[in-house]
Amino acid sequence: MRELPDPRQERQALNWGLAGAFVLRVAMLVSASWTVKFWQVEVLGAIYKHFGQKFRNIETEDQNFAPNLGIESLGSVIVLIAFTDLAFSLDSMTTAIALADRFWILLTGGILGMLALRFLTGLFVRWLAEFVYLQDAAYLTVLAVGGRLLLKACQPTYLPPEWMVLMMVAISLSWGFSKGVVVE
Repeated sequence: MRELPDPRQERQALNWGLAGAFVLRVAMLVSASWTVKFWQVEVLGAIYKHFGQKFRNIETEDQNFAPNLGIESLGSVIVLIAFTDLAFSLDSMTTAIALADRFWILLTGGILGMLALRFLTGLFVRWLAEFVYLQDAAYLTVLAVGGRLLLKACQPTYLPPEWMVLMMVAISLSWGFSKGVVVE
């Protein structure tokens, strides 16, 4: 959004972009509530959960690298925000579908995720810089949820109870927040 010249336009772009993101998430949930009936889709989701991170974490030499996309119009930025949110929500929506199969729970989680994205992004970035193990804990969480999704699709008799997965997530995040460093 740094390409927009006016801070008022930046706020507008963010708000309208999130409105577009909401529409895209609802569309994704509606299609997910239909496709989740097919075990093949759950297997693809589990594969995505396990191997998708490998392709997303390609690092550049300069960690602060931010390409100038040449996007200067308000409409272009709104579309970019909506589709960027959709791309990042694939991970969380796959996780939600693995843990719950009720549409209203998924929709509520999607809305809360968008609100968190809007208001807490700076906090999460600061936490990742401050807590040494937090990123690894997040990967362990994704691994656990992906494993549950794979078992649900392939061997439902061995599916661990929901409380066990939630306990693993809680332990993982506790470890993630266990060692902090001073950020200057």
